[in-house]
Amino acid sequence: MSAPRKLKTEYLSKPLPLLSASAVAVGCFDGLHIGHREVLRRLLVRARGEGLRSVVFTFSPHPKELFGGGPFRLLTPIREKVPALAALGIDVAVIARFDAEFASLSAERFVTEYLKGSLGMKVLIVGADHGFGAGRGGGIDVLRSLSSTEDFDVEVVEPVLWNGEPVKSSRIRESVVVGDMSSAAHMLGRPYSISGELSIGHGRGRRLGFPTMNIKPPKDKLLPKTGVYAAADEGGIPGLLYIGTSPTFGDGEAIAEFHGLSRPVAEIGSIYSVSLFERFRDEIAFPNAAALVEQMKADMERLVHWTIATGMNVDNEDVE
Repeated sequence: MSAPRKLKTEYLSKPLPLLSASAVAVGCFDGLHIGHREVLRRLLVRARGEGLRSVVFTFSPHPKELFGGGPFRLLTPIREKVPALAALGIDVAVIARFDAEFASLSAERFVTEYLKGSLGMKVLIVGADHGFGAGRGGGIDVLRSLSSTEDFDVEVVEPVLWNGEPVKSSRIRESVVVGDMSSAAHMLGRPYSISGELSIGHGRGRRLGFPTMNIKPPKDKLLPKTGVYAAADEGGIPGLLYIGTSPTFGDGEAIAEFHGLSRPVAEIGSIYSVSLFERFRDEIAFPNAAALVEQMKADMERLVHWTIATGMNVDNEDVE
C-alpha cells in the first residue's frame, strides 16, 4: 500500500505570504459532502488545467461556535478534514482562526489581504449560495465585481440535489442526530464515520463474551442518536457500534464501543475509525448483565442476517 498523500497545512491568524499563484475554494466544508466535493472537483480541474496550486481555505473553530455562543458539534472535525482533503488531491489547506476580529473583516479585505495577498489567487470556486466577510456580505455579485479589479476569475458551482433539495451540512446533521444513517450516507457520498483514539474500557464486554474496541471521538464530533448500529471498521470488519452512556451499569459518560464479527487488530492509543450503516435499536437499561448478554446475542444474529440481506461489501466504499 502506498503512503498517504502529503497535504501542506497552514494555520493563519493574520495574512502571511504563502503562495504566488493558486486556485481557491473557501468554506467550512463540514462533512465534505457531495455538494462540497463538486466544488472541490471543479477546483482541481481549474488548478491542474491552469498550472495553479489547489487551495482549500477553511476555518477553525466553526463560525457557528462564535455566533452561537457555545460548542458546535461537527460532522468533520479538523483532524478528519485534513486527511480527507489530502485523499481528494488538494495541495494546500489553509485553516484560519475564526474569532471576532476575523469575523469583522469585510469581503473586500478578506479577498485582498488573504486570498490575493496571502495566496496569489487567480481562480475562486464558490457554491451558488456562497457568502463570506462580515455579515456574509461577499455574495456572488460582490465577488464578480471584485474579480475585475483584483484580477481573478470566479466560477460558480450550482447546488447538488438529493431528494429534490440542495445537499447541505445542516440537512446531514439533522439525519445524524436522529440516527438516519442511510440519508446521511447518500448526502455525504459515503457512510458517516466516527474516529478516535482507542482507549482502555472497563473490560465488561470481554467478561461478558463481547469484547469491544473503545473509541474516544473528538469532543467537537457530532455523535448520532444513542443506540446500537450496524457498522464496519476501517478494515471492513462488520460489527455492532454502541453509542450511549451504559445505563445498565450507571456510568453516565458517553462512549462509543465497537464489537466486530471478527476481532480487529489495533493498538491502544491509535486512531480507529468505524462507519455506521443502520440504527438497530435504542439504548436500553437492562435489569442485569444476563439480560444484556441475551440482547447482544440477538443483535449479533440480526447483524449477520443484515450483512447477508444487504449484500453490502462493508469496506467504507462510497455509496452509489
